[in-house]
Amino acid sequence: MVNKVEKELRKLEDELHNSRKNEILLGDLLKYSSQPFGVGYPDGSLGIVNKAFEELTGYTQEELKSSDWSDTLTPPEFHDMEHEKLEKLQRIGQPVKYEKEYIRKDGIRVPIELLVHLVRNEDGSPKFYYSFITDITERKEREMLSDALNKLNSYINSILDYDEIMQLIVEEGAKAVGAESSVINLIEGDNWVVKFAYNFPDNIIGQIKSDLESPTSVYVANEKKAVAFNDAPNDSRVNKNGMRLHGVSSVLVAPIILKDEVKGIIAFYHHQNTVVFSEAQIDFANKLASSLSQAVENAQLFDEIKKSEKHYQQFFDNPLNGFAFCEIITDEIGKPVDFIYLDVNNAFENFTGLKREDVLNKKVTEILPSEDVAEIIKIYGKVALTGESANFEYSIPSLNKYYEIVAFSPERTQFIAFFTDISERKKTEEDLKKSEKSLADAQRIAHIGNWEWNIQTGEIEWSDEIYSIYKLDIRFICKLCSS
Repeated sequence: MVNKVEKELRKLEDELHNSRKNEILLGDLLKYSSQPFGVGYPDGSLGIVNKAFEELTGYTQEELKSSDWSDTLTPPEFHDMEHEKLEKLQRIGQPVKYEKEYIRKDGIRVPIELLVHLVRNEDGSPKFYYSFITDITERKEREMLSDALNKLNSYINSILDYDEIMQLIVEEGAKAVGAESSVINLIEGDNWVVKFAYNFPDNIIGQIKSDLESPTSVYVANEKKAVAFNDAPNDSRVNKNGMRLHGVSSVLVAPIILKDEVKGIIAFYHHQNTVVFSEAQIDFANKLASSLSQAVENAQLFDEIKKSEKHYQQFFDNPLNGFAFCEIITDEIGKPVDFIYLDVNNAFENFTGLKREDVLNKKVTEILPSEDVAEIIKIYGKVALTGESANFEYSIPSLNKYYEIVAFSPERTQFIAFFTDISERKKTEEDLKKSEKSLADAQRIAHIGNWEWNIQTGEIEWSDEIYSIYKLDIRFICKLCSS
């Protein structure tokens, strides 16, 4: 009996020992994990936190124990949302995941994602929460930069003016990456010329530099990708005199490439402090430069069309033909969904009643009802995306107009449409059809026969009333016509 009790005691001791070992192991895993972890109580106080949590918030564990996780760490605008999430956790008992921000000890806000678990007391009331926290700064930065890029691309696609596009990009691009200034330098001959600038003195525009004076531009042009020079004054790849002259601490430079040839660079500068550009910002610079390249190419193409088309001005000025130069817009799967007016002539105004200033750089669905233009968007989309020209007639009910249209594509996604107003002709045709129908109806009602002789074919067509009026047999009529 004693031996049995001893065995049971030893078994319990072993289990307790193993349990403590597991607790120590688990504690060490949490303590040294790179994943921030913390325990919080319903009253707002904090319990155990690991080293990663301390690094994330900037507070020591001792400092956190005397603080309130709701007020000290959480900005006020997240309080209601977090309260709802914790209520849901208590209600359903399943872990909840949500995003908010922490206010670090140095005042900097950090976007985080929490996975919160609940431990209950025996009576079912909340005992404490334990949370695994993920720093989502990089993800949020990528989302922000992606939104900024989409916004810029939307502007680029709706504006054709070269200078306006370039100036917009240097300004909005700098703001997106948090830079204090920016420039666009283009290659002219053997030199680099400052063409556009943001937050630089006006006299910088037009400055000309050789390759020797622009080692940064040359380096990036050779790399053909965005490069961050985080410690610019001490980097051998930059012009140190230029950096000192403008007080540059860090610079991010991306190449502008057209048809695999570098045409220039766009650069973003920090002046006050040395900054380490993130991978997300470098990726943004690459993508923005690519969008810029496409925008420049489109603008140049439009200029080339104007110069190379012998009869462009003649067509444009022709009062007998409406003219519209447009860009097709597609959805995420490449389906045409809209188009933008890039240029129209005076005849366009006369034939549509729409003013030039009211349609330029506007989507057609912003100008005319969707049901009026749904079919023509498909037709123009096919022209712009396949290069096949089209000749067709189309009515716009809201304008009370009917047009004959010829469309062709000078470049993929773009099309030119020439059109004439055939509303009167179509009205005459409709009126004639109505008259013929009315006459035929009247003849049937009055039992009056009629016949028609086709002069070209020599065929005679008789109405049914002729046969009945003259009591003629169809076979007799056929015989008579053939004799």
